[in-house]
Amino acid sequence: MKSYFLINIVLLGVSLLSQTEEIELGKPLPKNVVIIDSSKSKLLETGPSSLEPSLDIQYNHINYSVVLSKEKKASFIITWDHAFKTKEGFKIGTLYKDVRMKYKGNGRYVPGYCYYIKLNSGWNALFSNDKIFEEEKPSDSDSIKGFYKGGY
Repeated sequence: MKSYFLINIVLLGVSLLSQTEEIELGKPLPKNVVIIDSSKSKLLETGPSSLEPSLDIQYNHINYSVVLSKEKKASFIITWDHAFKTKEGFKIGTLYKDVRMKYKGNGRYVPGYCYYIKLNSGWNALFSNDKIFEEEKPSDSDSIKGFYKGGY
């Protein structure tokens, strides 16, 4: 009986840990976010020719840059942190060919800016390199440089 109770407590703890709140578009930042840099002069590129004031934050040991709306809700979120991992298992450094195989036809080239693939988790896998300005898609050996939500 004691072992059955102990197993249930452990399973409940694991379940609660796996339900970690995420930073979401259109919602206020979670309460335990640590603001790293909130200088008003920090601008974040949120699209071609688009710069917006942003905050650098840390949440669950991951660094993000976030643009907040007038209502203090996240309107753009980006991370370049190598510790970040999407629900699909993708992370910084995952090869384009591995993402392309799962998400055929979901890529979009933004001329002169980037190439991204929209993931089921709501994140966009960002690919960028020196050739992206000349070609409309990355090569199979290019890797994810960052992940973002929001923007265009």
